[in-house]
Formats: sequence, structure tokens, C-alpha cells
Amino acid sequence: METHFEWAKGGIGIVSSAPHVYVVTKSNRNEIDWGEDGSAKEWIGRRASKPEIVVFFDGKVWSSRALPHDFDKNKCVVVSFDEKYIRFYDYASRTGGFYERHEEN
Repeated sequence: METHFEWAKGGIGIVSSAPHVYVVTKSNRNEIDWGEDGSAKEWIGRRASKPEIVVFFDGKVWSSRALPHDFDKNKCVVVSFDEKYIRFYDYASRTGGFYERHEEN
């Protein structure tokens, strides 16, 4: 499993390019954005100070405890939020990394 530090640009970090999935590193909430061609969607979770793990699968963000019956690990991205870092692993591309969190200005 490859994991490495990533640099976010403008408070946004990419976690998957197909589909386009991003994490927001400058937010007081756990946040994921995704979509292409103007069809952007967002998920907002707990406060940034609260740890949280979610799974992006089939165009949606799922709680790790509420995955759908047709869940396929090889087609998902797992994102872990904690107070200082946002970690991710894309099972389709077999790549992962982490971003440092920054306080929202």
C-alpha cells in the first residue's frame, strides 16, 4: 500500500481522478467534493476535530457501517479524517496518501 504526503492547492486535495473526488483541507468540517462537467456534489460530515471514516462508492459517500449490498472494495475510496490529517486510499488505482489540515481563514 503506497501512502505519501500530498500538497493541496487552494484548500482542495485530489483523492481520485476517476471519478474526480476531492477533500477540503481548509474547512472546520470533514468535507468531500466530487463530480465532473459542472455536476459537482458535496458531502459534509462531523466537525474537523472529530475523527471520521467514510467510503466513496458508486457516486456517493457512505458511512463505513452502512455500505450497500453491492459494495465492491475494488471500486471505492476510503477517506479517514482526524484533527491534523486527512488520509485516503483509492482501491481502484491502488494509491493513497494524506493531506495536512489547515484552519479555515
